[in-house]
Amino acid sequence: MKAVVRFSVILFSLLITIPSWGCTTLVVSGKATPDGRPLLWKLRDTEVLENKMIWIKEEGYAFIGMINANDEKGENIWSGSNEKGFSIMNSASFNVNMEGKSDKKDCEGTFMRKALAHCASLAEFEALLEKEPRPMGLAAHFGVIDAQGGAAFYEVNNHTWTKFDANDEATAPNGYVLRTNYSLTGKERTGYGFVRFETAQQLLEQARERGKISYQTIIQTFSRCFVNSLTQEDFRAEYETVPFGEHYVNSGDLITRYGSSSGMVIQGVRKGEDPLLTTLWTTIGFPNTCCVIPLWCGGGEHLPALLTAPGTENAPLNEKAAALQEECYPRAGMGSGYKYLQIGRLINREGNGYVQQIEAFEQAIFQQTEAERVRWRQEGFTKEDIQRFYTLMDQKVTDFYEEMERHKPMQASLEIKAGVFNKNGDSPYCITDALEALAIDPAITTRVVSAADIMSGRADDLDLILFPGGGGRSETGSLGEQGMERVVQLVTEKGMGVIGICAGAYILTKTPDYPSLGLSGAEAIDIAHDHRGHGLVKFSLTPQGKELFPELAEREILYSQYYEGPVLIEATDSPWKYTELATMLSDVHLVEGTPENMTNNRPFILVTENGAGMSASVVGHPESTPGMRWIIPRLARIVTKNRPIPYHKLAVRPEIHTQEMLYTKEEARKQRKAYYNLTGSKEEKIAAMKTIVEGNAWSAKKWIPPMIRDNDPEVRKLAAELTLFIERTDAIPDLEAALQTETSPQTKAAIEEAIQKLNIIRGGYE
Repeated sequence: MKAVVRFSVILFSLLITIPSWGCTTLVVSGKATPDGRPLLWKLRDTEVLENKMIWIKEEGYAFIGMINANDEKGENIWSGSNEKGFSIMNSASFNVNMEGKSDKKDCEGTFMRKALAHCASLAEFEALLEKEPRPMGLAAHFGVIDAQGGAAFYEVNNHTWTKFDANDEATAPNGYVLRTNYSLTGKERTGYGFVRFETAQQLLEQARERGKISYQTIIQTFSRCFVNSLTQEDFRAEYETVPFGEHYVNSGDLITRYGSSSGMVIQGVRKGEDPLLTTLWTTIGFPNTCCVIPLWCGGGEHLPALLTAPGTENAPLNEKAAALQEECYPRAGMGSGYKYLQIGRLINREGNGYVQQIEAFEQAIFQQTEAERVRWRQEGFTKEDIQRFYTLMDQKVTDFYEEMERHKPMQASLEIKAGVFNKNGDSPYCITDALEALAIDPAITTRVVSAADIMSGRADDLDLILFPGGGGRSETGSLGEQGMERVVQLVTEKGMGVIGICAGAYILTKTPDYPSLGLSGAEAIDIAHDHRGHGLVKFSLTPQGKELFPELAEREILYSQYYEGPVLIEATDSPWKYTELATMLSDVHLVEGTPENMTNNRPFILVTENGAGMSASVVGHPESTPGMRWIIPRLARIVTKNRPIPYHKLAVRPEIHTQEMLYTKEEARKQRKAYYNLTGSKEEKIAAMKTIVEGNAWSAKKWIPPMIRDNDPEVRKLAAELTLFIERTDAIPDLEAALQTETSPQTKAAIEEAIQKLNIIRGGYE
């Protein structure tokens, strides 16, 4: 295999005055991970950017290791795991062995090979350190985990070693130990990686607070971190709002920079589990352009073809990642040009940056791997089971890179034209909510359409029609029989997409004695008890839903507004078969006489292929739910068969909802009282506004934004803050008008922040 030629690699040895091989490494105790399994992380920086994986079984234990591509025999291992679950990696230390120089040095790779072949536990590793002849030729931090729950770092120099135990609360109060390229036992204020250490420390603390020091977080958030903690710049957050272009940032002090050749997260096992299922989450190339593939010693000597190569050849996936890396560093052969990253190729507003595409794809890898590992732990596995999984990974990853080659990062020229149906002005807030939710996607343009537009052909240029909430019968009544037939034709023959929300989902069904379009493949039942209640309800994603909404894949329970939506079952005589993306979990029967166990365990979101077109039905109201409104533009992309893009973190906030809240009579009385108190004293107004928002009141959209015109500046300030929290992007004109006359500095600042962030949510610019 022909190696990728990178002129800048040659320049490294000539021009760079600081080491490019300063790795960032981490050991995490099982006490600090969500599943109780310990973790090792190595973000490898090296002057040799070509890497591959190798299986070695010569003397002692069999093991898998990462090597330089030109190391034909695998004499130096840079991270790996053996059949006993013993795993090791390292980072170089540049502040030890400062005195008494020795000719014996740079022995870390051969030492780790020896450890993998002969050690099954931390105790045996410590014995190996004791037996190693002095001087050892070592200047490193070795991170080690074993199958008994051991997890520690060892700072090692030519003559001594010091253990930092991740399970020792005195040493590691939060259950982890982090190292870059200076030792605590070495010379102070000497070494490299101080900024990287501070950045990683911040990431760890944030992840710990969320209970998310998981392998997924490390792979996607740590290894692809674009934060400089010293300058307080977050390039990911910044450039997610900037259209693709030739925008350069200095990546020299980022965790991942030009010399970052690969990454690995090794996920150990719980005590008593099979050590052969220790998982090596392997990013064999530049982490920002290389996806992860899992490995296990239980799979034996035949590793995925993308990660291996004969002789001194390079791993195919490393080469694929390297080619994309070169696009990101076009000035790498020009002096200090290797420091300057063209960030738009990785992160951009269009959502087609390499990092954005890779991270979305990896969600499917995580889900498939988790499903297999659960089965293997419960039912057992064979070497052949794992090798079949490798074959699947090889094919999926190859297909993905071919697809990504056809979807290079670029400024969006695509426009998705969406029309929101208006049945003569009924349900104005449902229409507004749909329009504003669609506007989160920068490629979607919207307008309101009527039955007359549909019949006259003025809607034929649309890619999508959305039927909002309100009244299903009145919507189809407005369309009339000919209008309904025309919509079906536009979808099934012309390839238009269609979305139905709540009442709109009703009209997409094929329901006896109900005027409907028959597109969803579903039938609505128990219509007699349609007025069953509303509230913030629970739902969960199916495996198919997790693939299309990877941002939500790790959450078992999600929440959305619901207002007397349809109860759906599979239609018995429909030519269309739906795919269920989400399932409703809440049992809503708040109105007297409505039956129990009717809404729960029924479809909440479903999609259906309809000939040339596609439809989506949503039982609830995510478009009216803060933090979840982006679900609607994502569905718009799905039904118009466009590639999904990520949305800004200000819009994607599932974490703000933590419990079901059904609107009982008591809750309704509480909300009515709060509404009346909006005309009371300042204290009553403030308390009422908080009650309305904390109670997820359906009418918060109507009651909160007008308070920006209250006479009291504290009330106006809270109104601006809450208008932002509930994402009322339609209130931006109200906020802009209020800003012109605001005299309170604190309130003015709150209004300015609300305007800025709401514009970002709406798909505008920061």
